[in-house]
Amino acid sequence: MRRVARAHRKQAQEAAAACGFSQDILEAVGKLTPPRVLAVYCAVGSEIDPSPLALVWPHNNLRLALPVCRLESEPMLFRHWCDGVSLGKDGIGMAVPPPTAEILIPDMVLVPLLAFDKSGGRLGRGGGHYDRTLAVLQLEHKALAIGVAYDAQEVDACPMEAHDRRLDMVVTPTRIFKFDGGAH
Repeated sequence: MRRVARAHRKQAQEAAAACGFSQDILEAVGKLTPPRVLAVYCAVGSEIDPSPLALVWPHNNLRLALPVCRLESEPMLFRHWCDGVSLGKDGIGMAVPPPTAEILIPDMVLVPLLAFDKSGGRLGRGGGHYDRTLAVLQLEHKALAIGVAYDAQEVDACPMEAHDRRLDMVVTPTRIFKFDGGAH
C-alpha cells in the first residue's frame, strides 16, 4: 500500500505544482485556536510543503519547532526553529535544528503522510515515529495532530494497528477534514 500511495502522492504533487493551498483553506486554518508551539516538518520528496499553513497565524507569539528522531523506539522530540537557522540531519536523514536549539512541546503538530482516510487513519512511512510521538503529545499534552496532504491521497481505509494514532484533522489544498463526520 505504501508503494502505491507514494506513486499517487507523486502524481498529485505533479498535478498540483502550479497550485497551492486555496485562500479559503488558509483562512479556515487561521480561525483555529492559534498554537503557542507549532511543529512543522521539512517536506521530503513529494510530501506537501506545510509552510503556507505555518504562516496563517501572527508570528509574534508563535514558535516553530521541527521534529528530531533520536532512537528508533523513542518518541521524537521537537527543537525550536526559525527561518535562517542552519539545519543538520538526524539519524534518519530529516532536516533538524542544531542540538543547542531549545526543546519545545508543541500544542499543534503538522504531520506528513502517504494516505489518509475519513476516520483520521494515516499511512506514514512505516517507521512509527509520528505514532510514538503523537501517543505522548495527544494524551499528555492534548496536542492537535493535523495531517497535511494532497486531495488525491484520500483512500477508503488505512490499515490501522493497535499502536497507530488517528489524526484530529487533515488539511488539503481544497478541503479540511475534521474527524467527527467527514470533510468540512
